[in-house]
Amino acid sequence: MKLERQNKEETKTIYERRKHLNEKWNSFHGNLNAYRKKLDGALEFHALIREIDDITERITEKSVLIQALDYGKDVESVENLIRRHEEMEREISVIKSKMETLELGSFRLSTRNPSINDKLTMKQQEMKNNWLRLQGQAKQRKEKLAASYQLQKFNLEMKELLDWTQNIRGLMEAGGLPKSANEAESMIEEHQERKEEIEARVERFNSLSDYGKELANSGHYATPEIHQSLSRLQLAWSELIQAWKERYIKLFQAQDLQKFYGYVEQIESWLSSKEAFLANEDSGDSLSSVESLQQKHTQFEKALEVQMEKIDEMASFSQQLTRNKHYDSDNITNRCQAILRRKERLLENAAARRHLLEESRLLQKFLRNSFEVAAWINEKNSIAQDDSWKDPSNLQTKLQKHQTFQAEIMANKNHLDSIKSVREAGLMAGVGNWDERLCG
Repeated sequence: MKLERQNKEETKTIYERRKHLNEKWNSFHGNLNAYRKKLDGALEFHALIREIDDITERITEKSVLIQALDYGKDVESVENLIRRHEEMEREISVIKSKMETLELGSFRLSTRNPSINDKLTMKQQEMKNNWLRLQGQAKQRKEKLAASYQLQKFNLEMKELLDWTQNIRGLMEAGGLPKSANEAESMIEEHQERKEEIEARVERFNSLSDYGKELANSGHYATPEIHQSLSRLQLAWSELIQAWKERYIKLFQAQDLQKFYGYVEQIESWLSSKEAFLANEDSGDSLSSVESLQQKHTQFEKALEVQMEKIDEMASFSQQLTRNKHYDSDNITNRCQAILRRKERLLENAAARRHLLEESRLLQKFLRNSFEVAAWINEKNSIAQDDSWKDPSNLQTKLQKHQTFQAEIMANKNHLDSIKSVREAGLMAGVGNWDERLCG
């Protein structure tokens, strides 16, 4: 204003200059604001890109981690992995929320500044592609962990069932064989209880088999392994049933063996007593004693006939066990043959004893008759040597007595002949020591 007053002539020039300076200032200030806005936009753009890169990097880290993890070796480890995967899914959900926020920011920024749209779109697409891959990997891992849990659960139940079958078979194999009839009955009863225990597992076995087949038919990633496990399970179950049947047969055979041993012990005891009876060498010293011994021997032989039936039953039972392929057939046959040999010897000895007693009876009968005849002869010989016949008196009476005496001698001739026949019969029967015994 001072210049205007000093030089009114230059007022116009000054005015124009001031206007020009104001316009330049306004232009500079506008350019400065525009530059500031441009810098702010660039800063926002780079910050957004950095955030997108950070999210992309986090997605990549999760992706690498998912690929590095296994699927567990047992039920417990799979359960732990499932829990860890659930935590990872929650972390992935947080990443998804941040991605959505970044997408809105990118849309606003590209709307204000279309020139950055291409680069921003490329970064967003890269992030989205990584996200989609991570999402697919997470879904695939979740499905595979579920399949792994099914597999490990199947494996655990199968192991428990296989261990149980092995334990049952071990108990059966360690049971040994009974040493008595009572023990055999007790062991058979215990074995029947074991059958009930096996039957109680049938439903579980079928359920596990069906579950394994269902897994294999569903396209499970471990289908070959499942098929192998099912084969092992089926084989173990079949072997268990077969082992039970074989043990059942063997226990019944053992019971039959104890029954056979019972027969043998009774028969051997009886044979020993009868052999002792036949070992008696007493053949009698008189006809009455011999006849008493013969009567006892007749009763003995009748008892033999009864017992022979029991021996025949034992032999028949032995043959039955052998035909049925008893596990101890050789021993059974040997014991049976030994009994039969003793039986035959016993019968032979009984027949010899019977023959001996008959010989003794004939001898004693001969001796008795001989003694009687000898006594009679001595008596009659004294009569024959009587000299009273020389006395002529009563000759008629004496003649009659002599005729009677002579008739008595002739009458006893048959008795004497019978004694001779008894001796000849004894000699024919093999009584060769008569002469020695008579001389003695």
